[in-house]
Amino acid sequence: MQDTINHSIEIYTDGSCHTQLCVGAWASIILVNGNVINLSGVVDSTTHNRMEILAVLKALEYIMEKINHPNLKITVVSDSQYVVGLIDRRSKFSLSDYKTKAGNDIRNIDLVLRLFYFTDNLDINFDRIVSNSEVYDPDGSVLRSEQSIEEKEKTKEQGRFFQRLLLFHFKK
Repeated sequence: MQDTINHSIEIYTDGSCHTQLCVGAWASIILVNGNVINLSGVVDSTTHNRMEILAVLKALEYIMEKINHPNLKITVVSDSQYVVGLIDRRSKFSLSDYKTKAGNDIRNIDLVLRLFYFTDNLDINFDRIVSNSEVYDPDGSVLRSEQSIEEKEKTKEQGRFFQRLLLFHFKK
């Protein structure tokens, strides 16, 4: 795939967390050369923001490992203001040595530093789309994550956690 790769890659990401159970899931769709690559995972003892950033990181890790090619131009599309906003706050984080005013590490420092590693080494543009709660398009043309609490709990009880937490719908 590396010799014939189009230099433009799009990544659509989403993450979610059941706040009471602290079980989360992330998913990424990578569009490259007309192919669709789906990635997803489940994490225990996590937060919503960690799942949002992990979705981006897993896609970028996949690209570096499986598709790595010179001059790639990557567009990450996310509904996460948190993830997209990290890039704008990088200089502030760096000046504070990634510490809060109270002297503690910023939240999710491990994932934030991994994201900055990728932004330093790849040509990445971040685009924010409206969040799921803001979407009113009945034909499903915008990225969404959906699954009922009952389905999540049933899957967890069966030891499978989530068969599929995130269903993506988008129009090209």
